Amino acid sequence: MNEAAVIKHTPTPWHISGQSESAMYYIVKSECGRTVARVPFYTKKQRVLLNQLETADFDLGDAERIVECVNACEGFNPEAVPDLIEALGLVFCNICGKLAMQPQDEHCAACSPRRAAIAKAKTRKG
Repeated sequence: MNEAAVIKHTPTPWHISGQSESAMYYIVKSECGRTVARVPFYTKKQRVLLNQLETADFDLGDAERIVECVNACEGFNPEAVPDLIEALGLVFCNICGKLAMQPQDEHCAACSPRRAAIAKAKTRKG
């Protein structure tokens, strides 16, 4: 088995199993129940003391982002994703003869799925 094929992390899928008993962390677990991450959960009082009131919605969002990214990357080499997006943008359309990276007003309808995939890959949620 080559080195790239060796799994170097807890197998997916991962999920948020809830808050810890002390309610100080969101717990991220694997399918087999192994805890793989603890994302801090701060009370309003702690946020006031830390002067971090503006981050009130980040705790659960951070835990969700970890789970989402890890599960979405299953079977992919994450280091290759930017190259794949760039390569997709360099593909010529057989109908209009344009690259997917060129401005939208220069494209035909056949380019839409490729352009949508590139846009989706480059857009962050939240």
